[in-house]
Amino acid sequence: LPREAMLEAARSQWLYLFPGIRRAAPPALLESLLGLAQGNPFYLEELFRFVRDRGIDPTNEDALARMDMPESLQTLILARIDQLSEHDKTILRVASVIGRLFNADWLPGFAPEMGSLERVKQALAVMESVDLTPLDSPEPELKYLFKHIITHEVAYESLPYELRQRLHERLGLWLEAVSGDHPPVDTLASHFGRTANRAKQLEYFRKAAEAARKSWANEAALAYYARLLTLLGGAERAEILLARAEVQDTVGDLTGAQAAYQEALELAEAASQPLLAAKAVYGVGVMKGLRGESTESQVWLQRATAGFAALGAGAQQAASLCDEGLFLARTGAFDAAEAKLKESLDRAQAVADQKTASSALNYLGSIAHARGRYAQARSLYADSLAIKRQLGDRHKIALTLNNLGVVATDEGLFDEALSLLQESLQLRRAMGEKSGIAATLVNLAAGACFLP
Repeated sequence: LPREAMLEAARSQWLYLFPGIRRAAPPALLESLLGLAQGNPFYLEELFRFVRDRGIDPTNEDALARMDMPESLQTLILARIDQLSEHDKTILRVASVIGRLFNADWLPGFAPEMGSLERVKQALAVMESVDLTPLDSPEPELKYLFKHIITHEVAYESLPYELRQRLHERLGLWLEAVSGDHPPVDTLASHFGRTANRAKQLEYFRKAAEAARKSWANEAALAYYARLLTLLGGAERAEILLARAEVQDTVGDLTGAQAAYQEALELAEAASQPLLAAKAVYGVGVMKGLRGESTESQVWLQRATAGFAALGAGAQQAASLCDEGLFLARTGAFDAAEAKLKESLDRAQAVADQKTASSALNYLGSIAHARGRYAQARSLYADSLAIKRQLGDRHKIALTLNNLGVVATDEGLFDEALSLLQESLQLRRAMGEKSGIAATLVNLAAGACFLP
């Protein structure tokens, strides 16, 4: 803050912390504290509390001059923590392992040596009174919050590294035991991630990635997959690369996704894992198709289709045929594309693969639309959308809504088109699907040209 704002903050702290002194703060004290705080209002507040907690007369300039003032915010907070009893200091430091916001009853839960819950509450009341961890929410969900992120960091970093690891592991194991069938996977991934327990890291990084992916928290999913990849090699690494590549595709990182698929292919082949290898080949083919490399895309997709067929992987074979048809259609080879898509639909229905069946119907609808067969396109799109709504596949629902909106625009049904495209756009924005957002915005703009 600028000097005038810091002066105002200093005067406010003086009145708040020394209400019994009926005179203005000594100029020498103000200048000393402002000089140390250097524009940081939290540092200034902590300095005032440091003076108060030392029990000296703040109007006594000689006493102030003899006082050793901490020369950094971290040193100041440590000095304030050191005023607590040994037991209360231990509780504060153990609480910092939970996080900046923490539940009081977790402390005796995972660290029973802290004493009973009543003893923990007494310690937390002391820390609240000196404004280190003010109350965040009262009983029955009794929670406290470290006053500032730096207060939390100082308390946490005052623990030896190996002890921190052990406490995180104990907390993770305790939370896992008490949470039953619905473990807080993000919290457990965070705590086990700070331990040496590789097995638990693998378990919860994966679970947290999958949970993030299901909720379309794409960046979080990518971060968890990245952490998993640091722990894995061989076929296990290939499997995670395939999962991460699908998320990269969703957020529009086609280059990164293709690189992940190609690395996964090398690992799968080295580990003699033909199904993983075929999935990686399929992924490369799709990425090349999305990047407009039509000829290469067909080569890779045909290779994937043959690989899935040889392995008897009917659902994957149907999916690969479906994408062969999609990218053929984009080159204008409608007859060949239609044949591939009908074969894909037949195989998908034979193995009850509703997801691929809905995609094949959607792409057949696109071909009918391109040929000007609007009624047929609407019917195919509607059949596809019904399956996708049943599956709850928001990505594909948005795609088909977009396609229906374009057909309605071409038929001159502009109000209907606007409604369909806006629903598609809302879904795509919620998922962070950048390429889809762009496509739907273009289609909305095209339809808007015809609105009064």
